[in-house]
Amino acid sequence: MRYFYDSIVLLLFGLGLVTIVDVIGSIVSRRLKFKYGYFAILSIVVYTTIGFLMAEKTNSALLTMIVAMLMGLYDAIVGWEISQKLKANYGYSKELLDKVTIAHRIFVSNLYAIISGFLGYYFASL
Repeated sequence: MRYFYDSIVLLLFGLGLVTIVDVIGSIVSRRLKFKYGYFAILSIVVYTTIGFLMAEKTNSALLTMIVAMLMGLYDAIVGWEISQKLKANYGYSKELLDKVTIAHRIFVSNLYAIISGFLGYYFASL
């Protein structure tokens, strides 16, 4: 039961951090004419850090991957909406952005989240 509680707390903390990265990244990219995509490294840092903390708290690769995937899913859906509402500077045309499907965003975000979460788990197990 304790693992479940720790997993929920870390998931919520991770979602909060992802939201902060999305909001700040969107605003900074637009105001400073900086490509929003460069902020993906901060999302990867969040995924890896939460993976590390999950591994330390639960010692469960499965729970770590589930939390990482949920953060990736959140980032692909909610993070995209945040960046759209805040008019992030993607550095691409509107037509090109319209071609990016939700399935593609989910796949790419989850790929990064799973790899980063696994790295966090690996570092915690050393």
